[in-house]
Amino acid sequence: MGDGRTHQSIERKRIAVISIDKDNFWGYPSARVLERLKKAGVKVYRTDRDGDIVLSIPVAESLE
Repeated sequence: MGDGRTHQSIERKRIAVISIDKDNFWGYPSARVLERLKKAGVKVYRTDRDGDIVLSIPVAESLE
């Protein structure tokens, strides 16, 4: 999420799923990314805090 292309698409997203190891050695995601998601009203799910994350998407719906 650090490149310029992401900035243009982040405002259209409703949720973000971030897979992070519980030890999170590298410190991802950055506070900057989390703030951008928050400002855009994106609901963030993180495996380090929320555990396993399962998404159910009906076949008839698009992922766009």
